[in-house]
Amino acid sequence: MNATQEIFQLISRDIAINKCLSNNLLNSRALAKFLIKKYSLSYSEEAVVSAIRRYNPEVDKDEVVEDVLEGAMLFLKNNIVCLTTDIADQNKFAKILQDEELNKNIRLVRTKKYSKIVVYEKEIDVLTSHFLDSQIVKSQAKLVEIRLLLRKDAHDTIGLLSNITSQVALHNIPIQEMIIALPEFLIYVKEIDSLRTQKVLMNLIGKKN
Repeated sequence: MNATQEIFQLISRDIAINKCLSNNLLNSRALAKFLIKKYSLSYSEEAVVSAIRRYNPEVDKDEVVEDVLEGAMLFLKNNIVCLTTDIADQNKFAKILQDEELNKNIRLVRTKKYSKIVVYEKEIDVLTSHFLDSQIVKSQAKLVEIRLLLRKDAHDTIGLLSNITSQVALHNIPIQEMIIALPEFLIYVKEIDSLRTQKVLMNLIGKKN
């Protein structure tokens, strides 16, 4: 990989730099100094400046993402708990899904090693009764679920997930969990971060607070 390719790759990863470059808000030399220092690059300042000036910000892709996000709907649920378990017993999960006290509101995601189960705080005792203490890896309370409902044709939009998560990250908000079932995004944040996250997402989908 040569200098130009590496600089292009570093810039393309950063949505904030991309947006600033597309709006001519960044000085090439200042950005070169920043990149050299942040990534301990061995290239000369002139070589990095030259690469930056040849870089073409992905304006068109951003416009497509913005078009898909525009008009999306936002829903919030408070008092949420996320339980993580490392068991893989399908019969146990079947029983949980059949539990009449849980099945209306439960969110369940399984991977090869872990499973995540999301319920209301008032239902956590019912949920944990299905597990031994040793089977619970983590139980995180005081979460808020932010449900983002997009257009049905959102699946093929390049950069959609990175756009959403980058905007949240730019505001120093840690996403605790995510569940993606396009055209829906379920984003889980701590209660103390919920208002800021809501504002970020509302701005992203073009709705005023």
